[in-house]
Amino acid sequence: MNIKAHDALFKKIYGDTANAVVYFEHFLPPELVARLDLSRAKIDSGSFVDKAQKWQHTDLLYQIPWRAPPEHPHSHDTNDTNDDKENHEAKQALLLYVLFEHQSTVDPRMPYRMLRYATRIWDQWLDKHPNSRLLPPILPLVFAHGETRWTVPKQLLDLFAIPPDPQLHRLLSAHLPHYEFLLHEAATLPNERLRGRGMPRLTLLLFKHARSKNLLTLLPRWLDEIRVELARGEIGLKNLKLVITYILTVRRDLQPTHLAEVLADVNENLGVVTMNLEEILIEQSLKQGRQEGRQEGRQEGRQEGM
Repeated sequence: MNIKAHDALFKKIYGDTANAVVYFEHFLPPELVARLDLSRAKIDSGSFVDKAQKWQHTDLLYQIPWRAPPEHPHSHDTNDTNDDKENHEAKQALLLYVLFEHQSTVDPRMPYRMLRYATRIWDQWLDKHPNSRLLPPILPLVFAHGETRWTVPKQLLDLFAIPPDPQLHRLLSAHLPHYEFLLHEAATLPNERLRGRGMPRLTLLLFKHARSKNLLTLLPRWLDEIRVELARGEIGLKNLKLVITYILTVRRDLQPTHLAEVLADVNENLGVVTMNLEEILIEQSLKQGRQEGRQEGRQEGRQEGM
């Protein structure tokens, strides 16, 4: 599995706030969405993933204000102390931390790692708000793009080695962190729930079906999303170039000509733009040929050196 291809597609699409909001609207609990002002969502820069783990994870941190009015409506008064203002700011937004899980196998220690990432986010918050007694809530979300189903714990409490005694478990669990993350698995998301237009939906469809042997028969069903991107002009073409690169990187058994045959069915009214799309396929074909040539050259060099 080519990690860089998955990483590039995820970051490009869900690093765009408008696309992320579409995802949050459809996949976060409805009761929570109703309380959030997604129109004012903003992304925070930086990563909280361990350097040693970056090859298999991408993370994004979003700050989303609440719709509900502040608990203390007069907290902006000039008589407020710095301490009151700091606490007020902590109450204003939910921090939504999204981890994109690239691994082909599930991680049994993910709850612990998500807690570590959360403490780093809170540390950063406290550095900026040293007078605050309160912390902003963090909602941990793992988007898993593995080839196997998630069968290991989603909450930290399940990782503690407690003897199999119900009474002891009740006693200790009250004093141990539960810390459960939301889990979205690409493979289990029903197609009818993959909503939105253009790239937000197309990206999810690719994460779910790119490995499928039936990918070429599925692509024609997604032409509406491709048309949406083509209609966006240069931005849409860049997005579709990313899609083409992603497919040809993940599926080494496919050639650009295979995609060209499928994409030939795009609306004839967009013929000029379709030509640009064909140029992208030709470019990818040449690039793929150069890469294969270099690989063959290296293999021949190794054989000659034997």
